[in-house]
Amino acid sequence: MPVCYTYRMKTPVLQTLLDRIHTWPKGAQEEAVKALREIEEDFIIGPSTRQELDRSHQEALRGEGVDMEELFGRHNL
Repeated sequence: MPVCYTYRMKTPVLQTLLDRIHTWPKGAQEEAVKALREIEEDFIIGPSTRQELDRSHQEALRGEGVDMEELFGRHNL
């Protein structure tokens, strides 16, 4: 039987699920992150933006910084 999915359901149902993810095994958490990134890419941002975000996230994890001139140059500002 299909579930009627309304705006009112969206936030509480999603929040409840997200609140439980931290209790999942690490492998399940990694799969959840992968799935959510794919959904985000399909519905929110394009693949090139996703690659740039992932690249910059990896730089930050390594402690690498970017000066403002380079940042502005990357985004043609």
